[in-house]
Amino acid sequence: MTSRLPVRTFVGTLLLVGAVLAAVLGTALIGARRAAAASAERGLEQAADLVAQLLAGRSRSLAGGARVFVQGPYFRTLVAERRRDDILDQTFEAAEQLDASWVFITDAAGVLVAKSDEPSASGDVLAGVPLIAGALRGQATTGFGGSGDSLLFLATAVPITAPGGTSFGVLVATSRLDSAVAADIAVATGSNVVFYLRDDAGRAHITAATIPLDSAARSTLHGALNTDTVAVARAATGARLSPQSLMLGDSSWFTYPSALNTAGGTEVGGYLVLRPATGPLAGAAWFRQALLVGVVLALLLAGLTTLLVDRAIASPLRHLRWDVQRVAEGNPAAQAAPDGAAPEITALAGDLAAWRRMIDARDRLSRLATAAMPTDDPPVASDPPRLRGRRGEQALALPVPAARGGDAGPLHLEAGDWLVHRYHIEARQGGGPSGVMYRAFDRARHETVALKLVRPELLTPDAAARIAALQFIRQVGALGQAHLARVHDVGEALETVFISSEWIHGRSLRVILDAQPGLDAHALLAVARQLLSGLAALHGRQLVHGNLQPENILISAGGRLTITDAGVARLLRVSEAPARGGAEGAAPSLHVSGRVMGATVGAPDYMAPEQLIGAPPSPAGDVYAVGVMLHEALRGRTPFGRQTPLDGLAAKLRHTPGLGAPVVPVPERVDAPASLEQWIAALIAAEPRERPASARLALTQLDALFPVE
Repeated sequence: MTSRLPVRTFVGTLLLVGAVLAAVLGTALIGARRAAAASAERGLEQAADLVAQLLAGRSRSLAGGARVFVQGPYFRTLVAERRRDDILDQTFEAAEQLDASWVFITDAAGVLVAKSDEPSASGDVLAGVPLIAGALRGQATTGFGGSGDSLLFLATAVPITAPGGTSFGVLVATSRLDSAVAADIAVATGSNVVFYLRDDAGRAHITAATIPLDSAARSTLHGALNTDTVAVARAATGARLSPQSLMLGDSSWFTYPSALNTAGGTEVGGYLVLRPATGPLAGAAWFRQALLVGVVLALLLAGLTTLLVDRAIASPLRHLRWDVQRVAEGNPAAQAAPDGAAPEITALAGDLAAWRRMIDARDRLSRLATAAMPTDDPPVASDPPRLRGRRGEQALALPVPAARGGDAGPLHLEAGDWLVHRYHIEARQGGGPSGVMYRAFDRARHETVALKLVRPELLTPDAAARIAALQFIRQVGALGQAHLARVHDVGEALETVFISSEWIHGRSLRVILDAQPGLDAHALLAVARQLLSGLAALHGRQLVHGNLQPENILISAGGRLTITDAGVARLLRVSEAPARGGAEGAAPSLHVSGRVMGATVGAPDYMAPEQLIGAPPSPAGDVYAVGVMLHEALRGRTPFGRQTPLDGLAAKLRHTPGLGAPVVPVPERVDAPASLEQWIAALIAAEPRERPASARLALTQLDALFPVE
């Protein structure tokens, strides 16, 4: 029996597909324009932040050189004895060594002694100037200043003190923010920069620019700076703002203003970041023509697909319906579906049953994760936070948390703190041997992220090894595998390394195992398959995790398993125990592993025997860690559990469990198949060659023992 697709169904399908395509493509055009505008906005804001970082770096360079210069005993003697001619010579030498525009020195009362650019100047009382007052109190002070209507400069003041703490005076080093500096910043940021200075009346005067400005363009720019007081005020408070459009001659530009303040917090000037305001979609006509051709081809393809779908699926289903009707009418000859429809439907039913079994296993895992979650879990932020404080202050230094007393340490951040002017701390999520985890809002990505700060005392001092480790973490984050945590950003701040990754609302496998010792076989298989699937993606790219443990395995409320902290172990120093003290001291296991291992850092309970004696991490070592975790999930404890970490390490180096015979005698699980226990025992074989060589091979073996179909 054959069937023919009704004409009205075919036409209706084409119309429906055409309408959907038109809506989707129209939305795509609008979305593309909005995305381009949003991209330009983010680019300008990031460029402005980068300018602030470059200026802060220039300030730190001046301050560091000045601190070194004032430590000379001969120099301190000259200042203490107020030998003006010799001090004037020292200002020339300091300006040359520090690559400063000019240098001047005051005595302990803040009275000017000598100035390199004005040899005759002396006697001016400067103690009331905030820059000098801060240095007289013993603090290095930085701020911006101006002279006349054309000179904008950065100044750093450092105290001149004796070893016992006696103050002799202050050395101030300055650096002009001129066209050369603007050109360097433009090269570094990829954007044009205009520096401006405000006079006593608040009028802005351009001091340096990286774009050619004729008299008309300069007048337009002056007008914008002097009339757009709202945008300038918003820039001074640090609030997030949208780019402003500005016409300079025949060119249209997007601008982003930022203020520069004195050491006392008074706005003295600022800078504009500029980028050409090009169209959001270049070649829009060509794009529309391509879309039209795409719609026509999609309609033709939809028609052909409709015919094929009817032939492959709809027709067999109609045959099945006819068979059911005939059986209901008492026609036994109709029990076999014609044209092979019955086998296709049978196969479809089998696939649905297998899928149902997989969903059931994940549901059980989801219930375990949900049961381990406290009812008072903090909500995830949905609205982007607002920056606080004056933007001019942020231009001098990134908005990092202020130092706190006690033994909080550099990793002690609180809700409301900022990291690298990008991450807004919302809550502390906990600490571990290698670092502290926070929930933060990433204003560059406009989403909540997990932010990990590695303990600085554990970082490897080898700069090359640290760079290689950061590159490894970036490679893992770029894989895009469903069971590997996506890494958004890695970098260095607060004298340590931070890692930004996707936020997963769930609980670690450790929490689940502590709450539910001994998982049922279905939940265990769901854990094993997802865990090995994520590792297989790593091993397929010749990458190794090297530090697998239940604390690094997260399970969401939906039952999805995610592997985290891949590559973090590469950042840690080897053969050294972590420093004592701190807000949250390192766990004993990390202390022991640092002393026993020869080449790696990790969790000893889950490390392969060969790694404990110095072998580097390997896929077989990752497989071993998976086997130990699955053994713990099945039996309620690791194979080598002992009273102390050293006992466990000694047991692991002496023994390994045989097939079906664990070292620690525990009752057999009557609901666990023997083949499952034997497969887990093979994963934790003592010799690497006796284990599956990779996660992909282990997963293949598991599928052979317990087919999904």
